[in-house]
Amino acid sequence: MDPSERPGDGDSAPPRGEVVTLRFDGREVAVWWGPDGDVDRLAARGRRILTWPTADACEEHARRAGWTGLAGVDDGTISRSTLDVEPAQAWLRGRAALDHGSALNLWNFHWDVQATATGGWPAQKRVELRCHGKLTAANVPWLAGETVYRPRWTAIELRCLRRVLNESVHALRTMLS
Repeated sequence: MDPSERPGDGDSAPPRGEVVTLRFDGREVAVWWGPDGDVDRLAARGRRILTWPTADACEEHARRAGWTGLAGVDDGTISRSTLDVEPAQAWLRGRAALDHGSALNLWNFHWDVQATATGGWPAQKRVELRCHGKLTAANVPWLAGETVYRPRWTAIELRCLRRVLNESVHALRTMLS
């Protein structure tokens, strides 16, 4: 959803955040993302995530709406980041090896999209928690007490991972349209 020139009355957003450029489905869109209590959320209008064609447009909208950066300083700085989930999509299509970073980003971003729509993160089953834990350890191995962590996936875990990531892709296609 491309927001109008002025912030709308039905907009909701974390008041502090950053501009995130999402690479997804062969395109890039910018979103406003930030912490809101115990969850991370995105700017939305109703149940639709607000998107902008560029990071500059998102930042301009954020400034007009009075949203501020995460830094907590009054210099007006709004940070930017890029989230590329296309490697995870390539794995789902059978065109590439599993990219643990991209897969974790897709999974976590989906949680943030759900938190935006529902107010909280979804409940996870044991196998989902195990898969998410393995993706996290592969990206931040020191959390698992390792310098490098290479997950070994069972067939059940791979099916779970494929299901969750496909659900994540579907949710992003639906909520970012």
